[in-house]
Amino acid sequence: MKYNLKDKLLVNFALYGRGGYYVRQQETLGYSEQSVKGFIDANLGLEYRYSKNPLPFFNANNPRILRYYYWSQYPTERFNVLGGITYSF
Repeated sequence: MKYNLKDKLLVNFALYGRGGYYVRQQETLGYSEQSVKGFIDANLGLEYRYSKNPLPFFNANNPRILRYYYWSQYPTERFNVLGGITYSF
């Protein structure tokens, strides 16, 4: 979802989710199944346009600080932020 407030403030919101699933785990005598929980990931971004250039931006990912797995045994990053300045010619 994107919202533009008078061409000055742009707000981005994204919500991702995945239901629970099963994975195969290799063991010494074969394979077993393991359940992986589902997750919901929310992302928020802000961009302030006070002039044409430069444009500052700020993104916050996973603000609920949840630990979840996209793949079995591969955890995602918890809360993280990214900020910077964009410039176009």
